[in-house]
Amino acid sequence: MPEISFEENKLIINDKLISFDLNIYNAITLDDKVIVMFDVPNDNPTMENIIAFDFDGQPLWTVQPFKEKFPEIRMTTPYVGMFKRDDGNINATNFYGICVEISSKDGKILSKSTSR
Repeated sequence: MPEISFEENKLIINDKLISFDLNIYNAITLDDKVIVMFDVPNDNPTMENIIAFDFDGQPLWTVQPFKEKFPEIRMTTPYVGMFKRDDGNINATNFYGICVEISSKDGKILSKSTSR
């Protein structure tokens, strides 16, 4: 397993440094990839702020747009929290407390629930 770390807008995979326009809020290492959640400022229109990278730093997928999966829900924001599930998928929560399960294989949203 490679050594993964991040600071501000920089992701370090082993000794390879990758810089982004946005700061990194969280990163989760899985068996074959690292899932990165970016910290999106209020004035930035980005909603899909979770991206998976291989260990060479190449993007694998971006989380499926929330409105594509759930067009009936009008209130959407970038994700503000995420964690690895026991089954290897990712749970991510937005500012409004909507929690989605994201497939770690392809970034598709599998289900949603509401946090209390």
